Amino acid sequence: MVQTTHTSRRKLLYGLGLGSVGIATTSWTSRLAAAVTADPLTDAVNRAQASAAQTGLGDWTGAVGASFTIRDGASSYAVTLVSVTPLQAAGSRPAGLRPSALAATFQGSSVPAGNRTYTFVQGNGSQFQLFVGAKSMNGSTGQLVAILN
Repeated sequence: MVQTTHTSRRKLLYGLGLGSVGIATTSWTSRLAAAVTADPLTDAVNRAQASAAQTGLGDWTGAVGASFTIRDGASSYAVTLVSVTPLQAAGSRPAGLRPSALAATFQGSSVPAGNRTYTFVQGNGSQFQLFVGAKSMNGSTGQLVAILN
């Protein structure tokens, strides 16, 4: 007796459909789990990474008090975001940008020279690039300011 294996088109499509549902469910549940466990600072940093042009005053204000490590080649510097100041200007802003410019001020006992782009790393490992102006001193504390236009 000769037996042949025969898969119908219907069974094939049914199997592919179930596989797609499994992949979509896995993707959806991992995003849901990440959203439930994420803290506001991580959300702000993730939005900053995803679209630096659109992170606004509220996102950055929510991160005031957070600690970051600035990487500069082989050196690293511990800083804290100490303030965020809106920079108001008359007129309308280009489409796709944050509603208003802002200044983010970071302080630390030791900071790099500034006037260039550094990698900022959050405690959970999230990182983003940010251009900061020249280093200034506030008493014995170094200070860097980033202008986000």
